Amino acid sequence: MENYKSGIYDFQALFLKHTNEYIGEAGVLSYKSNSNRGVLGYNLLPDYWGHGYATEITKALVKFSFEEMKMERVEALVADGNESSKKVLEKSGFILEGTLRNYARINNNYCNVYYYGMICKDYYGSNH
Repeated sequence: MENYKSGIYDFQALFLKHTNEYIGEAGVLSYKSNSNRGVLGYNLLPDYWGHGYATEITKALVKFSFEEMKMERVEALVADGNESSKKVLEKSGFILEGTLRNYARINNNYCNVYYYGMICKDYYGSNH
């Protein structure tokens, strides 16, 4: 976690507590300079989708971002068609703030990306 404090981006490997199986990676890109914000991301192996891990990880990263890193804002991007990640972010308290049209290229096709955000006031005003 020391890397986050210095503003260095790196995803951390994720392992199940009870089996020590690798399930994916997650992290927050920290922009501590002027904007005091971070961009959250995660990537789980398909076998671990739909088990609540992404929501658990997202909530832990949000908590770390606001309570430890003292960020003002956390953001996340979701490609069109990834309904599961949209639900994860919404369950975790993120608000859909906009659509970035033709923002990403997936399988040689451009697609829209949804821009989610949460500010400090949202986090501390909710029952996290």
